[in-house]
Amino acid sequence: MDELRKLLKEGKLNFRQYFIVAFEVFKDMLKNDNKEIIILFTLYLLTALCTILKNPLLNTLSGIVSIVAVTRIWLFYKKVIFKIEERQYDNNGNIIRVFVLLAFSILFVLLISIMFMHYVFSIGLERLQKLNQTEMFSELKVPIIILIAVFLIIQICILYLIPIYMSRRGGFWESFSYNSYLSKGNRIRMFVPLVLVGIINFGMGQALVSLGFIGILVNSIVATAISIYKVILVSIIYLNVEYTSEIPEKFSYMKGKEEDVYDMLEDKIG
Repeated sequence: MDELRKLLKEGKLNFRQYFIVAFEVFKDMLKNDNKEIIILFTLYLLTALCTILKNPLLNTLSGIVSIVAVTRIWLFYKKVIFKIEERQYDNNGNIIRVFVLLAFSILFVLLISIMFMHYVFSIGLERLQKLNQTEMFSELKVPIIILIAVFLIIQICILYLIPIYMSRRGGFWESFSYNSYLSKGNRIRMFVPLVLVGIINFGMGQALVSLGFIGILVNSIVATAISIYKVILVSIIYLNVEYTSEIPEKFSYMKGKEEDVYDMLEDKIG
């Protein structure tokens, strides 16, 4: 990984370079460091199977497995970044950080659901039940557009948050502040690749799911591979931005690129 770190420190890469480098790291991890990748594939395949079988008990299991899979994806950011930096991976603070992210995610989903259901009840459930799919979309287009806009705004505000929070020192709000600093002048650098990966994932998902049972299973494998690749891509962009940015003194202890950083401060999780 020495050559990769050297490349990331030399200057800002272009979009094409990000995708190529991420793919090379993806291949290397598949071949030489694939334990976590195998776990992720297994979890997402279990979720797909539970969905296909359509059993109420399995639906509950599917929800639990999905949450576990998401948390493993978050942990994978630390795995990738530590691998690139050739640092010894540890579990210090991982569980607490995962629960913090999970709590914020649940709170966000809950607030959005309340807003959406308020709009639905204002229209009337009986009226909506009488509408076909096209008419229902027409009735709900305003809240749907609002939801998409809110999601995009939040995404733009936290582009670098998860890789920072999972791999660096500092609590959630310190990580958010550091994310905001790195985002200045670097939002497009992260946002465009994420949009491209999202479009590819959505397009392939729609095409495969329409094929039925086999399509759903294949889509689960493809979607998992894309999710893993996205984590690697985001991690590489983040490291490239961090390595080539002038970091203020107040964030210097968070970078964690030097061995003596570990002795500077105690971890702050909250």
